[in-house]
Amino acid sequence: MEESAWHLVAMRDDEVLGYGRLNAFDSRLYGISQMVVASAFQGQGVGRQILRKLIAIARDHGASKVQLSARTHAIPFYRQEGFETRGGALSIRQNRRGACTDGEAHLNRYMPAWGHVDWASG
Repeated sequence: MEESAWHLVAMRDDEVLGYGRLNAFDSRLYGISQMVVASAFQGQGVGRQILRKLIAIARDHGASKVQLSARTHAIPFYRQEGFETRGGALSIRQNRRGACTDGEAHLNRYMPAWGHVDWASG
């Protein structure tokens, strides 16, 4: 753990399955970033477990809000976990050749949306 950041790596044996980072911006506001799951393990609950654990860490440290930015194709995943889009504005990224890539939205999750995370059931 850095002074205000937690890095969570999901592993099986020596193989990295996924990763996520949690930052404390202040005592009540936390941010999740760098969520990634290896393509061979996507759709198997790895990202959901990482996300839920990061949210639990934030909650345990007194967060009232967690925010993140997500690519547009991932918005339904985050909404299933209680996040809401912030302002509804999307930004479209361009690669170095000028081609549009996936857009990005900013999402928030507030304390009332948090429930108990049962790690035994996944």
